[in-house]
Amino acid sequence: MEASALSVGALADATGVSTRSLRYYEEQGLLVPDRNSAGHRRYSSRSVDCVRFIQSLYAAGIPSTLIREIARDWDRPGGMARIEVVLAARHAELLAGISAQQAAVSHLKETMSIVRARRDAGESAPTKGLHFTPA
Repeated sequence: MEASALSVGALADATGVSTRSLRYYEEQGLLVPDRNSAGHRRYSSRSVDCVRFIQSLYAAGIPSTLIREIARDWDRPGGMARIEVVLAARHAELLAGISAQQAAVSHLKETMSIVRARRDAGESAPTKGLHFTPA
């Protein structure tokens, strides 16, 4: 362990992440601190970059299960290629979700146009439930 080891509070201050989040990362196996003779957590200066990367993954919508896979592969031979595959798959999922949301927005706009046209034509809403009549 390096002489400039950080306490959990110092790491929290350096990264802007709560101590509770840091402990959660430890519970999830994402961050592994050393312990001093008193049993207190001690983090290396590399932990700052690690926490920032974890935060970046969470901000990108990567769930902790996938972050664990990424952490596991990080220092392994061929790990970067596997990580790239995981991130590319997540990217594709997000793009598909965006497409679905865009389609929903388009349908909603069409529905709003129908309602607006009925309102502008002076048609009132039925008093009990919807009663559709063929056009």
